[in-house]
Amino acid sequence: MSGSATPGYDPSLALPPGFVRQRQYDDALYAAWQANGFQPLTSAQAIAACGTPPAVPTSLPRFSDSNPQPRTGG
Repeated sequence: MSGSATPGYDPSLALPPGFVRQRQYDDALYAAWQANGFQPLTSAQAIAACGTPPAVPTSLPRFSDSNPQPRTGG
């Protein structure tokens, strides 16, 4: 592993989908990047650094007062 940083690489851009960017994740990704010899992180390394991604909601409730059904033509 090389000791020099990859030019223009930002480890926070390796944040896995589903995560909201926060300082704790930036710190974890930077530490993983440093441990990887300042080489770009793989998806597996980024997930290992940040933990399990949050679950995706399966359904969202529909509220008639704020989100009415679309009108039918007529």
